[in-house]
Amino acid sequence: MSTAGKKLTLYYLFALLITWSIWLPLVSNRQFETGLAVLPYQHYAGSFGPLLAALIVTLVFEGPGGVLRFIKSCFRKTGRPLSYVAVIVVPVVCFAIAVEINYRFTGLWPEWRDIGITRQLPGFSTLSAWLFWIFTFGVGEETGWRGFALQELQQVMKPVKASLCLGIMWALWHIPAFFYDQEYLAMGGAALSVFLSWLCNIAGGSILLVALWHGTFDMLIACDAATGVIPGVMSMLVIVMAIVIMKSTKGLLGYSAG
Repeated sequence: MSTAGKKLTLYYLFALLITWSIWLPLVSNRQFETGLAVLPYQHYAGSFGPLLAALIVTLVFEGPGGVLRFIKSCFRKTGRPLSYVAVIVVPVVCFAIAVEINYRFTGLWPEWRDIGITRQLPGFSTLSAWLFWIFTFGVGEETGWRGFALQELQQVMKPVKASLCLGIMWALWHIPAFFYDQEYLAMGGAALSVFLSWLCNIAGGSILLVALWHGTFDMLIACDAATGVIPGVMSMLVIVMAIVIMKSTKGLLGYSAG
């Protein structure tokens, strides 16, 4: 097995072990009413499994210096300021389109005060919830998936194949969450993986743009205002964007081996 293969295998095992250990009590309580003690926001704590796995594997293979280089690579500022605005605006536009389509189908508008708010985060404002989503499922996930795993996969396979492979790994990692949070079933893993891979690649491996987009999108698709067909429409819009990106970049997804 190549070094990249060893690193990816070890990374994935650690990501599953850490996250699933955190999520399985939630599954047990939901499915079997076991009454296990859980911490507030334990679901969100599971998002740090990929980050911790990436740090552990980098430490094992490259030592403390490698960990420092990895962190600098993931969080270096890249692109114009407008890029950071765009990755926040695009999910908002997707949500707005989905709201309009939902109204056409159901005749109902969402409760506007519920935008960005979820009963899973009681007491959070829209702003604090947004920042929380970015820190957890933005930074926590993407440091591992796009910052580490994508970079290793793209060394041994073409970008689209790497993204689809990563999408499968990512979907399987989410399996416990499907059993206690049905909102995850509405998210299109493969297409979202392609889109986020492109964002990471055009940023030269930095995950800042990806974390902003991922956190913003998750907050909107999972908020209490996302009723009816809104989650499904948002996922379909991501699929359309992924197809356009694959076609326009001829499958390179912004990746440059140099």
